Amino acid sequence: MEPRIQLPVALSAVRARFGRLHLSRVLETEPYEVDDPRLFLNVAIAFEASVEASELKSWFNQLEQSQGRDRDDPLSSRKARPLDLDILFALEPGRSDLPVALVPGEPYARPFVLDLAAHLGLACDLSAPPLPAGIALRLDGVTVGERPMTVEPEGGR
Repeated sequence: MEPRIQLPVALSAVRARFGRLHLSRVLETEPYEVDDPRLFLNVAIAFEASVEASELKSWFNQLEQSQGRDRDDPLSSRKARPLDLDILFALEPGRSDLPVALVPGEPYARPFVLDLAAHLGLACDLSAPPLPAGIALRLDGVTVGERPMTVEPEGGR
């Protein structure tokens, strides 16, 4: 597993398919309910998609498998994996707030979602905890990860 390679590959694929990406900072996190001592890279992303959640999840699963995830392993949810993409929630276009009920409680997801919500100017009754500078990664020639940011589609589409 090489998360500093596999994560940019996944982000590039999402950007190629959906265009503009909004990203939280990228940070290393301790494994959560996984039997592996290696640190994980985590990031929250937001993008506009005109596909159903089931189609998006299926595409995410294919992307995970392209990076080496074995979805047939019955213990895969307890093991480190090269890539793990989840749909946390969907917001209606034009919405200016993030309801607390949609903010995940898991420690590997919550700070990233709140970091991204603040970047997007979404009002929320929760605030992101202070976070360190993130990890710089290269995404199609752009440095991402050190702070929340928006990356436009390649070619400005």
